[in-house]
Amino acid sequence: MSIILFLALCAMALIAGGFVLAPLFKRLPPVGKRAAYDQMVFRDQLAELEHDLDRGVINAAQGEAAQAEIGRRLLAASKEAEHLESERHESKPASGRALTFGFASLAIVVPILCGVFYLFIGSPNQPGLPFAERRAENTGPEMTLEKFAKIISMVARGVEMKPNEIAGWKILSTGYLRLGRDGDAEKALSRALELAKGNAVEAATIAANFGEALVARENGQITPRAQRAFERAQGLSPKLPKPRYYLGLALLQSGDAKSALALWTQLAAEAPPNAPWLGILKKRIERIKKERPQTP
Repeated sequence: MSIILFLALCAMALIAGGFVLAPLFKRLPPVGKRAAYDQMVFRDQLAELEHDLDRGVINAAQGEAAQAEIGRRLLAASKEAEHLESERHESKPASGRALTFGFASLAIVVPILCGVFYLFIGSPNQPGLPFAERRAENTGPEMTLEKFAKIISMVARGVEMKPNEIAGWKILSTGYLRLGRDGDAEKALSRALELAKGNAVEAATIAANFGEALVARENGQITPRAQRAFERAQGLSPKLPKPRYYLGLALLQSGDAKSALALWTQLAAEAPPNAPWLGILKKRIERIKKERPQTP
């Protein structure tokens, strides 16, 4: 065998090996960046559509059809990004190190929750931060309530076209709360939970996100309605961190600092050291101990 042929075969083997091994080392794209890009695209489309309506380039019927199409694309992007997020959390790198353990939401956080709700609730790169802590760090662009309502309306149109797509119902359940449409929010929640049957973690995440949206609307206060949502989530998935955190906050707000500290301490002890929300949880624990030295 000539040296040239030998080298050629080696090169071919290396190339073939590269194709085989590449997936083992592949890093999935960051969902947060994708969600931010989707947010920019759909906001631009919305602005352009409004401009065309104002100028009379398109009529009202055409505008409604365009809104429905944008809503359909929002749902499609949401579903695709949810799939990427699921792969990112379920896949393990070649080193075998465990992936970051974050709140199952953020779930799901839904890219629209990551993109549109980023402007109201939090950052897609911080899936475990409680709303009260995230709000101070949110420096994203402002979105008017009117524009937010139009986006939710487009999502609703997309849901009408695909009523069995769970992503849209998740978005509507919390989006309607933001708009004060509580009856519609409850209906969307019920439908999302119905579609999530058979997946306890997903159903628990939906309920927990609904409770968190209620907390956000009440400026961090755990209302009885929000507490019921968190209790429902914990019943579905007892180890899910988000409802446990907020149930601890409910205890703290009711004056039971001792029970809140016990719940949060257990949650912190069970969390992986690289959990993105662990640092904030530990700060809350230390704050309780400092403000209430008598609390064990």
